[in-house]
Amino acid sequence: MFNLFSEVLPRIAVPLFCIISGYLFFRSGFMIRTYTDKLRRRVRTLLVPYILWNLLYLIRTAFRDIPAFRLKPRHSASQLVVVCGVGVFLGQ
Repeated sequence: MFNLFSEVLPRIAVPLFCIISGYLFFRSGFMIRTYTDKLRRRVRTLLVPYILWNLLYLIRTAFRDIPAFRLKPRHSASQLVVVCGVGVFLGQ
């Protein structure tokens, strides 16, 4: 049973996600007009959060060598606060 959760499921998780997502995206059929409309609608809900999350990561990575911005071991990543576009970790 341990092998199922530690070896089997992690290997098939991403491919299975892609298969299910593709099926749900095209379940009404494929037509060029429908496809472009779906893509336009999903730019705001998928692409914008993806870009924002990556910008936060890049900002955090850029400041990781500055001692004031280092994550201390007793703090969690949930303490990331965005102030004026700069990631700052709260400390005590």
